[in-house]
Amino acid sequence: MKRKKGKCKKLSEYIPYTVVGIALLLSLIFRSNMGECFFVFLLIPVFIYFDFNGRVFIEYAIAMLVLSAIVLCVNKPKAANFLAIQSYWLLVAGIIFMILEYLRGR
Repeated sequence: MKRKKGKCKKLSEYIPYTVVGIALLLSLIFRSNMGECFFVFLLIPVFIYFDFNGRVFIEYAIAMLVLSAIVLCVNKPKAANFLAIQSYWLLVAGIIFMILEYLRGR
């Protein structure tokens, strides 16, 4: 029986999203001043090593900004603030990753 390569490729496309989601859950569990950005910045070398798409950080950041606005409309300012801070760190990590990706391509 031959393996279909299409299924493995589809599955590998979801790995970066899963890894970033796990890092966000860990930062939610271990809430501290540095813990909010630690898990996100820990992913940058992993993404570079495995050659993942760094735009995943920015996609998550935009989604979290929208979610933050929705949560703020529901009158939960602490949760909205946490989401906005996480979104900020994801944007910073995405920009750093894109700069490193640009420098690596030179």
